[in-house]
Amino acid sequence: MTGYGLEDLEVGVQLPLEQHFPLLHVVQTASGAHPGAYPMGRGGYNLTSCAVSEAAAEILGAPDLHIKSGSKLRLVCTLRQSTEPPVYVFWYHEERMINYDKERGVAVHSDRSSSVLVVAEAQKRDSGNYSCVPSNARSASINVHVLNGKNSRT
Repeated sequence: MTGYGLEDLEVGVQLPLEQHFPLLHVVQTASGAHPGAYPMGRGGYNLTSCAVSEAAAEILGAPDLHIKSGSKLRLVCTLRQSTEPPVYVFWYHEERMINYDKERGVAVHSDRSSSVLVVAEAQKRDSGNYSCVPSNARSASINVHVLNGKNSRT
């Protein structure tokens, strides 16, 4: 678009509502100028603001998880406010992508709104930061602490 600045763009949507508000005309300018509700006639309103929410991942149990050495590590990442399923969900241990790390017993299962990472038998080397990184949402992280024995905290 030549000759037009971002502040010149305007989006208009007409939505049918209940009896008292038969027509709602929503207008949002890129600059956000003149936010508010204005009568439009016939019981409608002209709204010039809108709310935008960002899709985000969340790992259950965050920020810290403690498990015993030799037990199963299972991390569940859920997607919030996502309008569509992600194309992919990558899991990282520290800086390394581990989705396909079969040597360490890693398995990943994803569906429309969540991804589950499983390490069959967690060892001390599996301690550290894990991140869930969906293609269409803000990532999430958790710190995993693999403990040596039943009574040990290290």
